This record gives sequence, structure tokens and C-alpha cells, in this order.
Amino acid sequence: MISAGDFRNGITIELDNNIYQIIEFQHVKPGKGAAFVRTKLKNIKNGGVVEKTFRPTEKCPQARIDRKDMQYLYSDGDLFHFMDVETYDQISLDADSIGDSLKFVKENDIKATFFVLGCQVEVFPETTKRMYDEGHYIANHGYSHIYSNIYQSAGQVLTEFNQCNQIVANIIGVPEYNSHLFRFPGGSVGGKYAKLKNEAISV
Repeated sequence: MISAGDFRNGITIELDNNIYQIIEFQHVKPGKGAAFVRTKLKNIKNGGVVEKTFRPTEKCPQARIDRKDMQYLYSDGDLFHFMDVETYDQISLDADSIGDSLKFVKENDIKATFFVLGCQVEVFPETTKRMYDEGHYIANHGYSHIYSNIYQSAGQVLTEFNQCNQIVANIIGVPEYNSHLFRFPGGSVGGKYAKLKNEAISV
């Protein structure tokens, strides 16, 4: 619990079944009446800002926010799939949630690396362009994510890599774009196609 008298910018609190970040606070001592704390709070989930006053002794649960590095894997049209780079757990988010996530990383000056599929860049060009324009790195995850296509040969892996590169270059308007990062669909090491992956690395 944290008392309103101890509020500081950046602190997150639980209030009315939501999580808010304090973006502005002011201790007010009127000539008459009791002192109070005037605040501006930003809803972490939807970005909305509300104003609220508290008594200095009023207490709220202090929210704990865990920040994790997540790697974008692919989209199946309806959902975007991400992987925790430490635990390898995967989560899926819809397009609306992705929009909120991009807004969050922008407001908090976080730069991310997004591994994209060429076929999904074609479907969501505005999202890819926004990622690039806001300073995030666009990394290559191949074109199709269809194993029977990409893992026909080491040469086909390179073809899908080049396809994705070209599509991203066209979308972001940077002809010389060439990703320095590539993640094999299904993981970069081991698995059924381990030998072919090693061959592709040497191509």
C-alpha cells in the first residue's frame, strides 16, 4: 500500500479495478479546509487519462508491473504471436492489443525488435511501417512460415529470406534495407530441420 502523500510521478497504483500510472501530482494546502493531493492518472490498459484527488493519508495498493522482452514470431491473420525470450513461453494478441502495445513502447521510449513474416507484412503494411517509423528494428522471419515451403532446401530458405527483405524494403520505403537478423521458423537451432538450417547458414 502507498499513501497519497507519498505519490511520485511514474508510480503505478491499483484503483477501481484498473492499473494507473501517476503522470502528475500536486500537494494542495488551501487556506481553509483540509489538504489534498491532486493527480493525473494514466490507465495502463487503454491509455486514458483521468484526474482524481486524494486525502494525503488515503492509501492505494501499489501495482507491480513486470516488463519482459518478447520476440514477435508470426501472425496467422487474426492473432500476433510472441515468445518470451527467457522462458520461451508464447502468447497471442489481437490487432487492437498490438496497437496498444506500440503506443506503450512509444510513450515509454522503448525500442523493440520485431521479427516479421513477409506474407504478413503484405497483409499489415501500415503496422510494419509504423514499427519502422517509430524506431523499432524490423528483423527477418522468412516469408511464409510454411515448413514444407521454406525447408525444401537451403536455397529455398535463402529465397524466403530475400522475399521478406524485399517486401519490407518496399513497405518502409528503404530500398537498401537488409535485415541483419534472421530467425528460422520453428526456432534457430535443433529440431527436424537442424541439418538443413546449418546448410542454409553457410549459403
